[in-house]
Amino acid sequence: MINKHPGMFVMCKDVADVIASVNFGRENNLLIAVRGGGHNGGGLGICNDGLVIDLSGIKFVRVDTSDNTVRVGGGNLWGEVDHATHAFGLAVPAGIISTTGVGGLTSAFVGVLHQQTHHPTEFRHTLTLHGELI
Repeated sequence: MINKHPGMFVMCKDVADVIASVNFGRENNLLIAVRGGGHNGGGLGICNDGLVIDLSGIKFVRVDTSDNTVRVGGGNLWGEVDHATHAFGLAVPAGIISTTGVGGLTSAFVGVLHQQTHHPTEFRHTLTLHGELI
């Protein structure tokens, strides 16, 4: 089992919170871990004595039927995405456990998602370690 004890958690509600958290961690030389949906068997979403940036409060699922795409928040779970996309006859073939976080699975298996869906996975918000949103 995972036995790690962070120094602090930040519960983010939007991208401004994430930027401020990354900047705070960098300026204070803290180890940073990012927690998305929380399904994390490997323990990568938590760290010892560092800062955990928790994205579970950033949840939204926006389905665009004009081009069959979906935009998802960093704290969403795949079950929430499935619920939203199925209403439009769409599905994202990713993972088999509905409580898996979108961010972790997407970043770990972006190549697999691309192969299965034949559509590239795009990250619309990428935050650098310098706190710059690109």
